[in-house]
Amino acid sequence: MCVPQSFWLDPFPLTLCPASMGFSDIVGHERCIEVLRRAIAAERVPQAYLFCGPNNIGKTLVATTFAKAVNCAAPHEGSELPDACGACPSCTKVNAGAHPDVTIVGPVTQLRSGEQSDGTEMYVEGTMIRTEQVGNLIASAHLTPVEARRKVYIIQHAEAMNEASANRLLKTLEEPPGITTFVLTTPSPSQLLPTIQSRCQWLRFGPVPAPVAAERLQAELPELPGDVISAAVGLSDGRFGWAKTVLSHPPLLEIRDAVLETALSLPSLELIQALWCAERLIDAAERWWITVAGEEVGAEALRRHRDRVLRAQVGELLSVLLSWFRDLALASAGPDAGELVNADRADGLRAAAAGVDPAAAHEACQVIGDSRRFIQIGNANLRLALEVMFIKLIRGSR
Repeated sequence: MCVPQSFWLDPFPLTLCPASMGFSDIVGHERCIEVLRRAIAAERVPQAYLFCGPNNIGKTLVATTFAKAVNCAAPHEGSELPDACGACPSCTKVNAGAHPDVTIVGPVTQLRSGEQSDGTEMYVEGTMIRTEQVGNLIASAHLTPVEARRKVYIIQHAEAMNEASANRLLKTLEEPPGITTFVLTTPSPSQLLPTIQSRCQWLRFGPVPAPVAAERLQAELPELPGDVISAAVGLSDGRFGWAKTVLSHPPLLEIRDAVLETALSLPSLELIQALWCAERLIDAAERWWITVAGEEVGAEALRRHRDRVLRAQVGELLSVLLSWFRDLALASAGPDAGELVNADRADGLRAAAAGVDPAAAHEACQVIGDSRRFIQIGNANLRLALEVMFIKLIRGSR
């Protein structure tokens, strides 16, 4: 069963049971969606899918919509291929995380207040899927469905299964129970057992094209300037939900502006002020997380897992910083070099780019990219890595 509230730190909180009406409401991923809809229409749904793609690209959204569509009481209303109506009892239960035959598991840790659990779970990088989670899922899969035509089990971050869990799942996939489909989602399919990979039908999820995302966001948020929407889309790397979350939370736009102001100030700073820049970025990462997760849950997550939470959020802000230097490189190369990510700051970027060596801007991009990898993948000390990065950026900006 879906937990009441779950947060995923890679890099944005994400509810486990998205309440999208149906496939037709999802932005992008047309090829993957068509494959799923045709499989439902032909009643040839495989017993295991592997959804591959970057974090927060839409894999879970599509998986839960598939669970609704395959069990919807009115799957063909207004469409030739099956879709979820979003209003029938089955769809409503999936939306609420209360469907007895649709289960989502993932690598989560329970947040607690004092002696009592507060009902909130969150994913922290490095957390593993517990063996008992997979065991309970497998035991349930062999039971007769309570009300669904097809039982659906979604395993988020399937690469986080330990060896025992992975082997138990493999045995089930080798002799799968009838009318049951497993959907495994992962950004790193190579980390799964090859034998699990071979027993799944793969669907690869790519970024939503920028014009498509911008058009939908402009329709949903007409009060926002087009250049602000374009900037959020450019920063999102094709993650529509990421862009919408940023645009829907004005404090996130303010934090992004503060990061860009720091970037703009680098040529005038002394090397010792790199320490201040690092501290400012860490503070911004904390505010970013609190804004999205909420004051109470966010504060508890920081108390229990501060380093892991901040690493994820700092990685996001480094992407913002990287976008500035990428735009500087383009602006310094001439007006026809390419489209700026930070379109709402085009005038300031072009002014800052005057006299900037494009090679220096490219070098800054390399410095930021390396630092982000050291922080997120390596075991570098967060504050020290940022201080060293800002020292290099200040030196390179002169």
